[in-house]
Amino acid sequence: MKKAAFILFSLAAGAAALPAFAAGDALYPEAISAKELLPGPPAAGTWRSAADDASYREGLSLRNAPRGLQAAEDADMSPLKAFEVRFSKPLGVQISKDATPATHAFLLLTMKRVYPSLKAGKEVFRRPRPVVQHPEDATCRPDLAKKFDRFASYPSGHTTMAWALALALTSVAPGDPVPVLKLGYSAGDSRAICGAHWQSDVEAGRELAAAVFARIMGDPDYLAAAAASRAELLKLSKPAPSSAR
Repeated sequence: MKKAAFILFSLAAGAAALPAFAAGDALYPEAISAKELLPGPPAAGTWRSAADDASYREGLSLRNAPRGLQAAEDADMSPLKAFEVRFSKPLGVQISKDATPATHAFLLLTMKRVYPSLKAGKEVFRRPRPVVQHPEDATCRPDLAKKFDRFASYPSGHTTMAWALALALTSVAPGDPVPVLKLGYSAGDSRAICGAHWQSDVEAGRELAAAVFARIMGDPDYLAAAAASRAELLKLSKPAPSSAR
């Protein structure tokens, strides 16, 4: 009875951990089937499972190092507003609903298109997080670990969204794309270092994000949103004209 209650609680918590959209928002179908695309969590005793264990131990050793502290900070990258704050620095442009409405709408649409595949993947695989195998580990963010679904490890949601948004921004923003991509990539590694996910969860998140992004790049509505964002960012990135003397 206690086990059943715990599973029900985990399911509810997992739904809350994923991005929440307004009730009136359109629900998109899966752009890509996570079940068909992803290889699934590695089986016990395989080299991939051993690699997950090794990555977990390495992440544990970094918790008190600068990289571990960064991982703890990256754990807050979940709502779109938090992503926008973090991506503003490498872009050199403040991204927000008020400052860049077209780009905000484009990123929100990206999350909405990624969400169905991500949600379905978590529901299909129901992989236990590292904390289930290592209950003594409260992760790098004990405050957040109390809230998340312990059986929604695969694929990593933070990683999927961070990489999808990094790819989306790279497709529309002028200038050097590397800093944006590095931030999106490192956000995934932070999830393994933090102990919130296994490394293979992170890899699956990046794979799912890239596949969904490639798929939706053929959608006319998405391309129109991308064009509006590109025009907005190009205008904001241009230096102000010097005043005549």
